[in-house]
Amino acid sequence: MLQKVINLISPLLFKIRYSSKKNPFKILSEILGKNSDYQKNTKGLILIAPLRVSPTSNLFEALIGKYFQIKGYTVKSFMCNQLVIKCENIQETRNKYLTCALCLKEQRKFESFLGIESIKATDYVSSEERKKIRAIINEKEFVTDDDFVFDGVNLKEYIISAYMRYRLRSEVPSYSEPLFKQFAYTSFLFARATTNIIKLYKIDRLIISHGIYGTWGTVLEVFKKHKIPSLVWGRGYIGQGNLIFGHNMSYAEEFVKETAEVYSDIVLDGEKINIVNDYFTRKSDPNSGVDYVNYYKGLSPGEFDVKAFFDNITQYTKKYGMFTNIPWDGQMLNKTEAFPSVRSYVRSTIKWFSENPDCALIIRAHPAEKSRKTAKSTETFEELLFNEYSILPPNVFFLKPDNPITSYEVAKLIDAVTIYGSTMGLELALKKLPIIQTGKNNVSYKGIVFDAKNESDYYELLDRVRVSNLQVSEDMYNNALKYGYYWIKQRHIEDSSVNLKQLLFQSFNFSNSEELIKDQTLEFVYNKIISNSKVIKK
Repeated sequence: MLQKVINLISPLLFKIRYSSKKNPFKILSEILGKNSDYQKNTKGLILIAPLRVSPTSNLFEALIGKYFQIKGYTVKSFMCNQLVIKCENIQETRNKYLTCALCLKEQRKFESFLGIESIKATDYVSSEERKKIRAIINEKEFVTDDDFVFDGVNLKEYIISAYMRYRLRSEVPSYSEPLFKQFAYTSFLFARATTNIIKLYKIDRLIISHGIYGTWGTVLEVFKKHKIPSLVWGRGYIGQGNLIFGHNMSYAEEFVKETAEVYSDIVLDGEKINIVNDYFTRKSDPNSGVDYVNYYKGLSPGEFDVKAFFDNITQYTKKYGMFTNIPWDGQMLNKTEAFPSVRSYVRSTIKWFSENPDCALIIRAHPAEKSRKTAKSTETFEELLFNEYSILPPNVFFLKPDNPITSYEVAKLIDAVTIYGSTMGLELALKKLPIIQTGKNNVSYKGIVFDAKNESDYYELLDRVRVSNLQVSEDMYNNALKYGYYWIKQRHIEDSSVNLKQLLFQSFNFSNSEELIKDQTLEFVYNKIISNSKVIKK
């Protein structure tokens, strides 16, 4: 009832949002018109699935949706329409009712501005179905994997990741706690809504963002079960939000699952090597703008004694660097059987350094943790570390997110690197540092890093560094260069249709539908979708 009351002020919230910035959906509508005639075309049905809408997160779906319309396809959009009570997009630190009201307003404006008919999730789960799903959830303790299966799909990882994103914590205290069950209910509801929609519509392709969490991930999983091709999209850090894609899976999962074959046909030459080296050199400069965000801007020494730190570290025989990722972010894809969590990785690592006091470990926290404006309840790596060890061994040094010593400066000090889910593996491998990888990420098992299959293997690799018996081979270095080129130029695709600044809309690069249809990026992605191919720019 309260949500319905708050919904009444959504026009005001909408007006406030766009009081100081452009509305790209409105501008797109003014350029192209609603083009309702496109809905009469019968080439096939494309379902775009924003589920929830914001101008930053869903602009590409609007663009590719209009592109398909112009090409003669019927396009519909799948929207939440306030189906669920708990949503991972609204962390517990935010006002749920205001955020949800504004999101609903955006969903409706998306439809009215663009002339793309909405399929509302609330229309595809009856009140009777909701009661039955609630009863099913209440009966489950979520002890076995079977407890997470609903409508024929296993939703376990999506529910867990949704809970983590909502709480901003890397672990679930109990799968039977009420809050966790609320996220299970969200996932089950979306599974049923998606199943019912697939029964009623002959959908040719799904276009969706992220491909993880209890909403997007659930929808994607149901489409996979029904063998309907899907494109999962997002914006990477490179450039001003260059596009990245996954084919029938989340792009992050696809990056992990890819093998060395993805770069095997790349022939290194001076130009390619320069592109890779230039990008990563500029990336280390906080003011370069080579990525849309740089977390090292504005660091100052403060009270930290930089000289004393450097003097102290020289006494150790070997120095290792640990570059952390935000504990709760992406753990669904980073974990392995041997290292199922960041915490398990930390325990194994500190244990080894406790037993090898002649070796130093420098832990550099992710600088993004300093700039996140969230509640004190948000888990940081520092909290996780010091909850495990109130006092660190004397040979373990922790550098906070705002420490003036950057990861790049740490890299100059060390003999080897240990990481779990950090994305720094590639650029540090290009510095010819041995990278010991415990979790999974885009460089895993591609001949670039040393993958630790279990704790024993991990300790053996750490031992080899200690006795100077772990070096990066020339083949590994060349593999890193090849994959670097693949990653920068072939995996991250510049969006020629729009100008963004730190992901915020600035302007479109077309002034009518004829120019839109000639846009290189949209045409390229369209052809890949139609041919059911991976979106990689060779």
